[in-house]
Amino acid sequence: MQVTWGNGSPPASRFNVYRARGTCAAPGAFTRVGTAVAGSTLLDTDVSGGSTYAYQVRGTDASGVCESAPSGCVQATATGACRMPPAFAGITSAVNQAASACGIGLSWPAATSTCGGSITYNVYRSGNPVFTPDASNFNLLASHVTGMSYLDLLPAGSDNFPIYYIVRAVDSANGLEEGNLATRGATTTGPATYLLNETFEGPSGFDGPGWTHVSYSFEPGTDWTWSTAQSHSSAHSWFSPGWNSVAQKALISPSFVPQAGTLLSFWHTYSFDDSAGCYDAGILQVSTNGGGTWSTMPDAAFRWGSFNGTIYFGSNGYAGSRAWCHGTIGPMTLAQVDLSAYAGTPIQLRWIESDDTLIGFTGWYMDDVTVANAAACRDNPLFSDSFENGNLAAWTATTP
Repeated sequence: MQVTWGNGSPPASRFNVYRARGTCAAPGAFTRVGTAVAGSTLLDTDVSGGSTYAYQVRGTDASGVCESAPSGCVQATATGACRMPPAFAGITSAVNQAASACGIGLSWPAATSTCGGSITYNVYRSGNPVFTPDASNFNLLASHVTGMSYLDLLPAGSDNFPIYYIVRAVDSANGLEEGNLATRGATTTGPATYLLNETFEGPSGFDGPGWTHVSYSFEPGTDWTWSTAQSHSSAHSWFSPGWNSVAQKALISPSFVPQAGTLLSFWHTYSFDDSAGCYDAGILQVSTNGGGTWSTMPDAAFRWGSFNGTIYFGSNGYAGSRAWCHGTIGPMTLAQVDLSAYAGTPIQLRWIESDDTLIGFTGWYMDDVTVANAAACRDNPLFSDSFENGNLAAWTATTP
């Protein structure tokens, strides 16, 4: 695409050229495609045939720091090969099959081809909740999947830790893979008996009875609220807003009796005070006397996603407690806790956010709480995996 312009008055020394996908009447976001251009033309070769692009030009002074207002907009439709990847939001679900053979079921919505080709999907897997798909790093699990679901068959022993997945769409018209980083994870078990299985999608914010939420401060607006701003599955989660004064807010489970091997799992994302100390934080607590007293869950009980700090000794009412500190709001991550130490004893769980007197950041989102007594799952007959590869993809075929 060749873009041409004239100089203004007073004349500019150099020009910056901006492009947006779409028409001048309805452009997308403008991004710079030419910087400090000395002449009056730019050949833009990074375009896709069949797509319409809008252009604006800004003049700069000799330093390149000061830009003029944008020029009028011009648009054109590129010819040549279509070079756009598919439009795809990524994986939406990773679900433990809870069957005698280990497996995690994945699903996603259909992608849309920009270039008119058929769509297939590449499935990537890792033991790291934050990873970048890369076939050369052995985390490509399956390629050219034609449907919108995939069952990952896993070996015995995979129920010891969560496994994470990213799915990307590929357009057959040009072979291009889009680059989404949507991640979902699950941990395999054998058949499970759920003591709690809470998605927070019920009409009152809870699927089952016995859940409560409470604010221990007098500040209005400091309680947990039912939210659609973030979620792990479906539409809702529960949210505790960060606060710039002393405040404590609790989300409290119903009572249940764990057994040896009972696992608590939940998904969350949080952003608390980002200063050097841990001034605002989230804590998981347990009560063995009907909520009369509460104690912080021991670090040793966590199998995954444990506390990352200790609350600073200041105005926070839980100073000295282990907690989740700092953080950035993003895709929810899994925390998993072994409740075997409380086997045979009725317990309740409490997720409590505690803030000090100063800065208040976003807060804490919570979703998909399960408490399950689960048997170990066994090997699938056609596959084995030593799990010596950190990316979980060193697969070998065996004879059934």
